[in-house]
Amino acid sequence: MAIAQSDICVICSEHLNHYLSIKQLFIFRPLTFPILCQTCQSKFKLLVTQVDDCKGCGRPLEDSSKDVFLKPIVISQQAYCFDCANWHKNTPSQLISHQALFDYNEALQEWIVNYKYHGDVRMAAILAPYLKEVYVEYKDYQWVVLPSSPTSLMTRQFHPTAYLLDVADIPYQVPFDYIGDGVKQAKKSKKERLNLNNTFKIKEEALDLSKENWLIFDDIYTTGATLIHAKKILYQFFKERDRIIRLVSVSVARDQLSK
Repeated sequence: MAIAQSDICVICSEHLNHYLSIKQLFIFRPLTFPILCQTCQSKFKLLVTQVDDCKGCGRPLEDSSKDVFLKPIVISQQAYCFDCANWHKNTPSQLISHQALFDYNEALQEWIVNYKYHGDVRMAAILAPYLKEVYVEYKDYQWVVLPSSPTSLMTRQFHPTAYLLDVADIPYQVPFDYIGDGVKQAKKSKKERLNLNNTFKIKEEALDLSKENWLIFDDIYTTGATLIHAKKILYQFFKERDRIIRLVSVSVARDQLSK
């Protein structure tokens, strides 16, 4: 999908200077220019995980923290956060690992509000270059997005996660039907998220059974409930057919919800 070009930053409206370099003059493909000024661009920070972070979701952990959600829990000589340690009780360890792309800082939070809740679809183009780089790493994987509830689709008039991949020209499937309660995840407390029952079911006709590598992509990872339930369903579907697949998940960012 072509990204609409603009002479102003889509966040602060500062004028952008689109000067062609000598190299660009001799590249025979469509040219793209920045849609953010340097100041706004610098506020989006890629997540850099540390050695002591949760081996499941990458959450920063602190041995001295009094917050149970930040204190490491050691399982098989690996440190996990409270949430991921709980998933270990009834989830294959290979399904718990998750990769978030961006630091969940103020700029990213504002991006989420503008894009997902105010419907400013121009925001999708901000992440497109980063997602293209991730796709190069996972180009051998079948990318999957989870279905939105009918209520959310009717309200927003677009699927936020799928649209990010559309703009980045990343092919994907939606091999699930939504069977949840229709309440947005952002409206639920941490306890309600962790008690989440299955909200999806497999659409067998939408699956390419020849695929061995699968990647589930989502916007914001909070407790992991949504993604892990989806992983379990997909993993079990193939296991029942004597197939063991490689299954990973990637999100735009990892929220630090603790209540």
